[in-house]
Amino acid sequence: VVVLDDYTQEVRAQRMAAWREVARRIAHEIKNPLTPIQLSAQRLRRRFGDRIGGTPGDEKIFDECVSTITNQVDSLKFLVNEFSNFARLPTAKPLPGDLNALVREAVASYIASDGVRFELDLDEALPGVDFDREQLGRVLTNLIENARAAVRGAGNGGLIAIRTRHDAPLQTVRLEVADDGDGISPGDRARIFEPYYSTKSHGTGLGLAIVSRIVADHHGYIRVHDNQPRGARFIVELPVKTT
Repeated sequence: VVVLDDYTQEVRAQRMAAWREVARRIAHEIKNPLTPIQLSAQRLRRRFGDRIGGTPGDEKIFDECVSTITNQVDSLKFLVNEFSNFARLPTAKPLPGDLNALVREAVASYIASDGVRFELDLDEALPGVDFDREQLGRVLTNLIENARAAVRGAGNGGLIAIRTRHDAPLQTVRLEVADDGDGISPGDRARIFEPYYSTKSHGTGLGLAIVSRIVADHHGYIRVHDNQPRGARFIVELPVKTT
């Protein structure tokens, strides 16, 4: 008798818990000094902005330095908010809902934007699913944003296909978001859902970690595969409502 146990989800959950504590501490330590720094920079501009100008170029340099401080503080605030969202993500409160309607709503704001084409293939006979509308909407938004970035980076116009299907044998509903961008390498696929791991130069590495956490809170699974003929395909599986 050979017994195989897959501890992938358990290990991922343990890593998530550890990273959430790290994120909470980082957010707490960084957030406090940011507002005084920004307010001080703004006060310097108001107080001394009109007095600088004795040497040619002084006023421009002063304004550029104050703007740099203010802009960098805004960037740090964005990171802190991401840390806080990841650390304090509320527990999902699933309720009966229409998954197809949620998909249409999420896609509506992206139609005809940036030249990216959307293709919806929704199973109208989809069975009932319990989900937290706000949190699953965040999952969709994040996956769509990643797909848009992928197809824009590939420079080929871009197609994002979103499908829903009912897997009767497994009693799950499957949501797929596929793009024809450059795809994700096998090495990145193994770590793509880990916190602070990002394939983008400007990414925080928290988006897909939050997505994975939300899906897990819905007792579901998320994975990523190659799309054909090119690109990436994210698959979310949620359990069908049984009662």
